[in-house]
This record gives sequence, structure tokens and C-alpha cells, in this order.
Amino acid sequence: ILPKFVLTPVNQKSVPIVFNKLLAGRSIKTGLHPMGAGELLVALHKIQAENEEENNLLLQNIDVLLTQLTASKDAIGSAIDQLCDDEIFSETLFYTITRSHKNFPALGGFISNVLVKIANKKPWKNDPNLWPHFVRCAVANAPHSYFVKRLRILQPWMLFYPCIRKCNPYT
Repeated sequence: ILPKFVLTPVNQKSVPIVFNKLLAGRSIKTGLHPMGAGELLVALHKIQAENEEENNLLLQNIDVLLTQLTASKDAIGSAIDQLCDDEIFSETLFYTITRSHKNFPALGGFISNVLVKIANKKPWKNDPNLWPHFVRCAVANAPHSYFVKRLRILQPWMLFYPCIRKCNPYT
């Protein structure tokens, strides 16, 4: 039910309310939250957007979730870590990493480690479309991503650094 709800334009005004109920509500029987913040973020990343409009809605809803999770940077970190371990690499993950860094600057060191983990796995070998998203993510997360230059992963792209910076949709 979550994927259809989140990807429907008519429901967008209700998304923050649903997220709040999922995160703050409690079950009458168990007293537990229906879903944790990390679980919700992972669930959003597993949704397959079929077109550009759905992808934009998904990214908007991730922004909504990240702004609602002001006290849950640990949950965001564990969700990002889980997505990397599960090798769920997508444009959405790179977007989330960048937005998390923007919303929670204290996650800078963690994000640096995540980018190293992604760089070592080189997911762009299986999906070449991920490479530009990784580059944009690394550029947007400077200075915490300067390590990538040392790894010489981005060396060919550093020639185009000003161009990447200008067309970076994540910043």
C-alpha cells in the first residue's frame, strides 16, 4: 500500500501525516511503533518508480521524511548502511546520502565512510548510469568526499568538476 500511496500525486499533502503516524503511532496491542524511521527509509528506497514523475515524487517524499527525522540521524545512518550492505544502489540512494549530509552535517564522517564503501563496491560496473550520480554525490558532499580524489576514482571527472557542480541537482 505504501508504494502506491507515496507515488500518487493526489496524496502528496497527506504523506507527512502518514509518515508521522507510522513513526509516532503505537500499536494498541504491543505498544510499539508500526515502523521505525530506518525501516521506512529503506522501504522508500525499495519502491520502483516507473517514470520521471514518480521518481520526482519519491525524492520529494524522501525529503519530507528526512525533515521529519530531525532527531533520528542514527536511524538515517543505519538505513543508509543497510542499503549499501544490501547493494541497493540507485539514484535515490545517492540523493538520500546528499540530502542527509545537508540536513545533518554531523553525519559527515559517516557519509565519507559510506562513499568509500560504495567506491570499493563500484556499482557502476553493473549499471553505468550510477556513475554520474556517484560523482554528483561525491562533489555535493565535499569536503567529506575529498578522499575520492585520493582513490583516483574521480580523476577523469575532475576535469569536468565545474560542469558537474553547475548541473548538480543534489545541491
